[in-house]
Order: sequence, then C-alpha cells, then structure tokens
Amino acid sequence: MIGTFDQGSFYAYLCLAWFGHMCHGLAISILGPAQPYLAQNVGVLNEQINFIWTGRGVGSCLAAIMTGLVFKSLLRKKWQKLLFLGSFILCAGVFVGLVPWVSSFSILMPALLVAGFSSSCFNVGNCALTVYMLGPERSAPYMQALNAFVGLGFMFGSLIVRPFLPEQEEDSSICGSIKEEMMTNFSFTGEVNEEGNVYVDELVENIPDIVWPFLIILSFHIFTGLAFFVLAMVKCPLPEHKEKTEKADEELCNKTEKKEMNILKHPYILLFLSFLYFAISSGTEGFFISQSYTFGICGPHKMIPTKAASLTTVYFSCFLAGRLSGVFL
Repeated sequence: MIGTFDQGSFYAYLCLAWFGHMCHGLAISILGPAQPYLAQNVGVLNEQINFIWTGRGVGSCLAAIMTGLVFKSLLRKKWQKLLFLGSFILCAGVFVGLVPWVSSFSILMPALLVAGFSSSCFNVGNCALTVYMLGPERSAPYMQALNAFVGLGFMFGSLIVRPFLPEQEEDSSICGSIKEEMMTNFSFTGEVNEEGNVYVDELVENIPDIVWPFLIILSFHIFTGLAFFVLAMVKCPLPEHKEKTEKADEELCNKTEKKEMNILKHPYILLFLSFLYFAISSGTEGFFISQSYTFGICGPHKMIPTKAASLTTVYFSCFLAGRLSGVFL
C-alpha cells in the first residue's frame, strides 16, 4: 500500500515523469522536419544526413544496456535515482539544443549519439523506477501512459516546428541538388567562400530559422531536469513496492500452480519473436518519423513545407491515440 504522504509524492513524481517522456518525444520528432535543413547546414546531402538516426539509435542501444546494469545495482537510494534521471534529461536537452549550431557533420553525429544516449537513459530509468515503486502488476497502465506521453511529445514537436518553416520551398538545394562546392564552408554565420566566389549568405536566406524550436525544446528539458534535482535534494519520499503478506503469497502460488499447464515450453522462442517484432515495429516508426517531411517536400507531391509538416502531425496523432488506447486494456 501507498501511504497518504507517499501517495502525494508519487503523483508529483509521476506528473514530472510524464512530462519528461514528453520531452523525450520532442527531442526525437524535431529532427524529422529539421532534417533537410540540418543537411544543408552541415554541408551534406539528404542521403548522408539520414545517418543521424543511426547515431541516435546506437546511443539508445548503449543506454538500454548501461541503465539496466547501473540503475538497480549502483543507485541504491531513491534520491540517487532521481538525480540520475535529472542529469540525463538535462544532458539530452543541452545536446539537442546545440544541434542547429553545429556546422560539421562529423560533430553532429556524436552530438546526436550523446543526445540519444542521454534521453534513452532517462527513458529506461524512468520506467524502471515506476516498476520499483508499483511492482510489475500495478505499474502496467502507468508504463503505457509513459509511452503515450512520448507520442504526445512527437505530436507537439511537429506543431512547435511548423511556425518556423518557410511558407513555400523555392530552393531546390533543400532536396539534395546543391552543388558540392556550394556546400563548402556553409554555416549560419554567412561566411564567404572566396575560392568558389559564392556568398553563403544567399544560401542562409533559404534556411528557416530552425534554431528557435530547438531552443524551446531545450527549455522543456531544462525545466524537467531542474525539477528532478529539486525532488532529489528534498529527498522526496517515493513509495517502494513491497511483497504481499504470506496469505496473499499463498493465494498467488495457488494461482500460479493452476496456470502451470499454460506456461510456454519454449520461452526463448517467445523472447526471439518479441525481439523481432519490436525491432521491426521500431524500425517502421523510425522510418516514418525521419522521412515523412522530406518525402513531402522532395517527393512526387512537392508539398509546401507547412503542408508536409502536417504529414508528421497526422502520423503522430494516430500514434498517440494507439498508445493511449493501451492504457485502458
């Protein structure tokens, strides 16, 4: 059972955890509409900028392994767990905020790897702490709600970036036809490429001001990180799941014995199939997140940027609806 005081602390943490997962979704979704402009900023084609998703994915995989090992074995106290969450959500926000200022692809890749690593550390740690407080059974709807708030962040991210996109795309270089010599020394500073006698200011004018949506998302991360620090400093008395009484344990054992006939004989096959399903599902999600906007403006439909951004909004809205429906199942 959760006491009255612990219950208030738990709901305070839970609201903050949901907000943090929304930040996780914001940090991912902003990269989709910004992708072609980041490609031009760092001087690469759209085919190459797609590797930013690979770098972020590698960081997420490393985070899942590291957090699973560290969060339970090394972080014994609750305030340490909260400090861990605050540190990594803050770190993720800082590196995401730096993305539009980076003018080198070799720097952009590790920056997004660190952002993906930090954001996934928060994601995995947050889920682990929820199970730690509620137990494996009661935590199920709350875990699904956390995932739903990631979808909410996806949707909000597509809405935040839309006002900063151009009303119509007149520069074909956004779709990857920019000449290689014109991309040299490209940056936000408006430098001049004396060798090719090309003024980069002309290219900068065609790039939307994508700095602001990144800074807005950074501010959300900073707020969340500092709020977790406050909870850690006051040593917020979060509840801890405790085993049931002996009588309840006996009832649970009886139920377990009755279900023995339904236990799968090949758990490793189930594990492999589950891994395969989630790999394919996540890959499909990543494809739509990364390519919807670029396909809209560069594909056969040649949509204007704001209309192309609506593709991601519609997709993320349906994604959110699916995640929310799972809360009640």
